[in-house]
Formats: sequence, structure tokens, C-alpha cells
Amino acid sequence: SVTLYSLGWFPKCILKAVPLGSEVPVSGWDGVWKPESETSETSETSETNAAQTTKRPKVQEIFNAVEERFTTSEPLPPSSAGASSSQLPPPPPPSLQIKKSKAERNAALDARIQLLDEKTAGKKGKKKKIADKVKQMLIKSRAEGEKRLRAEDRFYLEVMFLDKSDGGVTNYFFFSRLWSVGRVCDFVDGKVGGKMESDRIEFLIKVNEEFKKIGNIKYLNDLEREGKVKQFERVFVRRVGESEEMTEEME
Repeated sequence: SVTLYSLGWFPKCILKAVPLGSEVPVSGWDGVWKPESETSETSETSETNAAQTTKRPKVQEIFNAVEERFTTSEPLPPSSAGASSSQLPPPPPPSLQIKKSKAERNAALDARIQLLDEKTAGKKGKKKKIADKVKQMLIKSRAEGEKRLRAEDRFYLEVMFLDKSDGGVTNYFFFSRLWSVGRVCDFVDGKVGGKMESDRIEFLIKVNEEFKKIGNIKYLNDLEREGKVKQFERVFVRRVGESEEMTEEME
């Protein structure tokens, strides 16, 4: 049977029917189909000429060409730099990708917080409020503590650990609002100071440029309600040497 595809007229062509035996106007037409009543030689010649003119690939041939394109083992052509893709090192697996260590991350956050403090020193008003909000977000991302504490139960503080050996180390922690000052001191000393007797560690705040000690039996939620300690403020945990006197306790 004769099909439009075998004649090369698929998927687009214009058909014009003429009466049998009439002269066919071939000018301006790409091809002419004659019925089987004509000689088989003429029909075969017409089909051959149409196939040679169009040279359309079969659908299966197209699929095979696409599949072969992606499965070929031939190397890719060299790049503009003159090196082939086979010479490029393979990307490292995700498990071996370099990541910043925790210490590097903390150091970067510390630097940002310090820079923020320097830029906002002495400023007031809207800029100061915005800077304080940014600092609070940085402290939250930097702070360490017991992960099991719910977000609404966490009390964030900037803690400077005072020790004669190194002068002072600033750290950021979150504690439970229900913790006592004594428990806070034990936690900080265990993280930073290396754990000593709790009666030689004191919790200090600055009032009018003077250090005042908070008793160990006070609780953070009570101190916040009284306005003595606020979230994200700087407090001091001091290790007291054997020959040193304890700071005067705040009333």
C-alpha cells in the first residue's frame, strides 16, 4: 500500500485531486502520486524519487540515535583550554567535602558580634535597636547549652569567664529559666574552667561600673522579673583563688 510517509509527504503536505486520465499540472508541486492503474515502473520511480528527495529518518532511527548519543564511550572534544574532560579530576563525594569546623564557625560569629559592638558603641535610637536585634540573632546561633531545652525555656547570656590564668574568655550559653545561679556557675565552669568547687565560683553583674555578686540560690526567672539580669546581657563568672576574697553579694 502507498502511505503519505512512504511518499515523503508526512507530516505536512497539500493534496490536490484531479479526474482520472486528466493531465496533471506538475509545475509548483514537489511530487505527484499516480494510482496503481499506472505502470508499476512509474510508481516505483516516483516513490524512489520522493524518498531520495526528502530523506526523512524513521522514528525508530531517531530513538536509536538519541540513545547512542548518551551511551557512546568516545571521549568528549578538548575544551578551549586544551585539556579534555577525562583529564579533569572527579568531584569529591559529599562525605569528603570540606566543611568548616565548629571552632571556625564560632570564631567567625565572635568576630561579627565584636564588630557589631564596636560599630554601635555610643549609638542610640533606631539604629541601636536594630543592632541589638542582630546581635541577639547572632548570639542565638552561637550559644551552647542543653539541646533538650525548649526554645521558650531558654535564657541566653553572654558570659565572660574570669580567671587569673588567662584574664577573661567570652562565651555564649543558654540556660533554663528555672536554673539557679549556682547551677549556672557549675555549668559554665565545667565548659570553660575545668570544674572546680562551686563555692569558689561566683556570678557577677556590673552595676554602675562596679561588680556585684548574685547569690547561688537565686533563680534566673526571678532575676529577670526583678530587672537585675536580662536576656543577652553580659554577666561574669569568676573563679576565686585561695588567697582572694569573694565579691560582696548584692542585696
